[in-house]
Amino acid sequence: MGGTSEAGEVYYNYGTAGGTSDVLSRLTNPPASRGRRRKSSMSPFSLSPFFPQFPQAEALQVLHGIGRYSALLIVAEIGEPERFRNARQVGAYAGLTARVHQSGKTEHRGSVSKQGSRWLRWILVQAAIKLVRRDARLQAFYQRVRKRAGRNVARVAVARKLAGISWVRLRRWQREQATA
Repeated sequence: MGGTSEAGEVYYNYGTAGGTSDVLSRLTNPPASRGRRRKSSMSPFSLSPFFPQFPQAEALQVLHGIGRYSALLIVAEIGEPERFRNARQVGAYAGLTARVHQSGKTEHRGSVSKQGSRWLRWILVQAAIKLVRRDARLQAFYQRVRKRAGRNVARVAVARKLAGISWVRLRRWQREQATA
């Protein structure tokens, strides 16, 4: 999934055949169905060949609201967790942070930037909705934000936290595998 340059620097190929691009194309572009339109043409069983290739997805399935599909999509989109220095960068990568307009000493924060992957943003918001129902700390955070900013802003805020939680779990899994 990577290599070295002539100068000996290590690099990673995130779009190589047989790597994350196969998973992304399979997850985001289900096969077209002919005839009647079905609710979902993908089943969890069609993702089975990819699951052994990405064992770190199991670290995310512990969280309520994240199943096989969600875990594989998050792993495929985030890639190597070591390329982020902190959880805030993961939230920004997913496009879940506010736009900032600055001029001199004036600063205005707008809506979310939507600069990252729309698939990652979508799956994190959907998983956050489910996770809020089970996790007391995230539910308290959701209620606090919802009171002052509204339901949708609170969902995005929880999704941003979930992006950080996912990054921490993936990084921890990677470090455990390196020591084992």
